[in-house]
Amino acid sequence: MELGNPINEENLEELIDALFVEHPVIYEAYSQPDHELRKFDSKLEVLSYIEEVKGRKDNLVYLSIHYPGTNGYVRKKKIDLKPEKCNGATTRFSTEGWGLIQFQLWLKDTGLFCDIGSNSEKRAQKWEATYPELKSPDLWNWKEVSRQCRRLKRILKQCA
Repeated sequence: MELGNPINEENLEELIDALFVEHPVIYEAYSQPDHELRKFDSKLEVLSYIEEVKGRKDNLVYLSIHYPGTNGYVRKKKIDLKPEKCNGATTRFSTEGWGLIQFQLWLKDTGLFCDIGSNSEKRAQKWEATYPELKSPDLWNWKEVSRQCRRLKRILKQCA
């Protein structure tokens, strides 16, 4: 299974810097069980979080990024867990929104691997009726979603 693009650890700070261009709101995509979503206001907070994740079993940093120019609707979703299957945990939270940019960083013994992506306008419109709680995809500035996603992918390629 391919985990995304390999990146040099020396370039990680450059990649994280790129996330914060144009002052986005950055959250965990999924909180840890029985914890609130974490919001990240700086590169140092994300780098500290990456260090925390290195000690976890899943080794995945999964962030949702909302750039102001993309507009749209973003919501926090509460997820009810089955305590008997989740070491007693009862809830966790996620961020949802049609035009959120997803940043995934796997911290493996073999190196760092990263993937960046987002929905397309066409995909969001196709699934709109299935997820009415996300409101209309027309609320998003899809040109800006695409621009930001392409920008981050270009920087990711430079960090290989």
